[in-house]
Amino acid sequence: MGQSLCQLNRPNEGIPFLDKAGKVLLKEAKLTRETKYPLDLAYQLFIGIAKEALILANAILGIDADSANANYIASLSLQALNRLPEAYSFAIRAVKLAPSESNAIIHLAALESKLGNLVDARERLEFVVSKLGDANAARANLELGVILDKEGEFDLAFKHLTEAGKIIWMPLQFARWIKALCIAILVNTKRHSMRNFYNPAPIGWLMMAYHPGVFNCFTAPALHLRTNSCCTQSGFKQR
Repeated sequence: MGQSLCQLNRPNEGIPFLDKAGKVLLKEAKLTRETKYPLDLAYQLFIGIAKEALILANAILGIDADSANANYIASLSLQALNRLPEAYSFAIRAVKLAPSESNAIIHLAALESKLGNLVDARERLEFVVSKLGDANAARANLELGVILDKEGEFDLAFKHLTEAGKIIWMPLQFARWIKALCIAILVNTKRHSMRNFYNPAPIGWLMMAYHPGVFNCFTAPALHLRTNSCCTQSGFKQR
């Protein structure tokens, strides 16, 4: 109910339900020491209600002070509230608890950059970029490009920003192709004959959709952190 009301842009009605759910989940977590569900709720709150997310994250840390996720969510919430020095402290803790987690590293590097520590931020991001196949490579290249631009290394900044664009663009092209394929199938199914699917017109239209124009207003899902494994795209383990 709380989630539905918030999604309907009625946060004043939705927050009390989420607050009640948080209290129930925390009560259970204190008994079981299992913090997965409170963490899930804290991350959902952070997306739109950072103050409430921070309260819940701190409560989770009262149950498990070594929770990398709780420290991470607390840091994200403090950043959203523009309390960067405090956010930095929690981000440092999260990286210490999960030193190979790229989401935590990128977040810490972004905070360091905002606080003026470009040297450490650059080093962290270069580490993530060097990890082949990292799920957050696009974000790391993007943040690194911004830092290199600040340092005046424009050619290298352009290289990393271009790489970020390449990583983001390929899944979008594939998504467009799948969307076009599904529409083509639906159109031809309505004609009651799948034979039409193989005529030149649908295939030509399909290929046009697969190769879209250069300028395209399209939100990149590769930059979205939320997954079923709590709060990260690369499998931030429940801790």
